[in-house]
Amino acid sequence: MLRGMQRPWEADDEVDADRLRGILAAQFPELADAPIAFESRGWDNACFLVDERWLFRMPRREMGARLIAVENAVLPRLADRLPLPVPTPRFVGAPQDGYPWPFHGYQRLPGETLCRAGLDDDARRALAAPFGRFLRALHATPPDELPGLPPDDNRRLDVPFRAAQLQERFADLRRVGLLGDPRPWDHVRAAVPDDYAAADTHVVHGDLYARHLLVDERGAACGVIDWGDVHRGDPAIDLCLVHASIPADAHDDFRAAYGAVDETTWAVGRFKALHSSLMILAYGSDVGDAALVREGLAALERLAR
Repeated sequence: MLRGMQRPWEADDEVDADRLRGILAAQFPELADAPIAFESRGWDNACFLVDERWLFRMPRREMGARLIAVENAVLPRLADRLPLPVPTPRFVGAPQDGYPWPFHGYQRLPGETLCRAGLDDDARRALAAPFGRFLRALHATPPDELPGLPPDDNRRLDVPFRAAQLQERFADLRRVGLLGDPRPWDHVRAAVPDDYAAADTHVVHGDLYARHLLVDERGAACGVIDWGDVHRGDPAIDLCLVHASIPADAHDDFRAAYGAVDETTWAVGRFKALHSSLMILAYGSDVGDAALVREGLAALERLAR
């Protein structure tokens, strides 16, 4: 555990299967007797598989509830525009019996998260073009056609603010022996200007990393999940997954499928990948998620080159 470190993933409230059963029985009687299995736990939500097909996401903190509301507003209008499946809420729940937040359930998308799929570099290279086509479609979506789409209100690409967080995370991870000298990543920070003005012109996922890309048994991309951070913002933010999870010798395949990317935007995407990878490593270490620790370390190795 990373002692003394701020943990934005700590819960304010937790739901277990028994508590969820009571909530569902009251709000969705057709699911009252359905089997419930714990699926996973993330920063913002705990996930349960209900009736072997519906994935219910239950916020663990107030931020998670706000993100669920964004997904409920945006995803039904966005899903048909994209070349990969995304969740579409089917059950929209309300606070009840001491549980303070709205929640939702959608049909579980098949596939495994990229961080758990165990793909080698060749399989990851094959993801570059499909992912490029996906982001091209997402970023071409007119923001004004998605009522409820928020702006970036979280300083996601505020370079000095995020750079200070980088230093904090490097120090945390050095202290527990997960990382050594941070200088191999100095070039990532140096390539991004302090006065970078993030755009607010595109629909962006906002939190793309290996836990949010699904792949099938062949290793092909088959879905993109966890859209709570979707917003009107800068396309650079979504390029982080390319830098963190796709080998560099396949980046040209991504760019050929996605379209032109200026070098500043590309560098900001790499900077975001560094920030995200450090957070993934810290989170994975703190909660004992070995797959995320491996993913974070592998991403940092790619970014050091």
